[in-house]
Amino acid sequence: NRHNSVDAKLHAGSITDISLNGVCILIPRDVHSEMSVDQDKSNFEIIFTLPNEKRPIHLMCESQRIADSKEFIHVGASFVDADFHSYKALQTYLM
Repeated sequence: NRHNSVDAKLHAGSITDISLNGVCILIPRDVHSEMSVDQDKSNFEIIFTLPNEKRPIHLMCESQRIADSKEFIHVGASFVDADFHSYKALQTYLM
């Protein structure tokens, strides 16, 4: 996370739902044990690419809901900050 002094770590996850307001991410349980998104209102950055886009999308998120399943952690998060290019690319993709 570039907004605090904690070292950032990249973890693999899958986006299962996305809108202009937020995202739902599926994180494998074995990866979750290394993460600090254990409670609501945790801030984290996601980086991903959209189909037909070469530049990665960078969005700051705040977790709103965490749900466990046997193999995955489901994280529902709202967007709290984005650079202009990233948000514009997401908006164009969703429209």
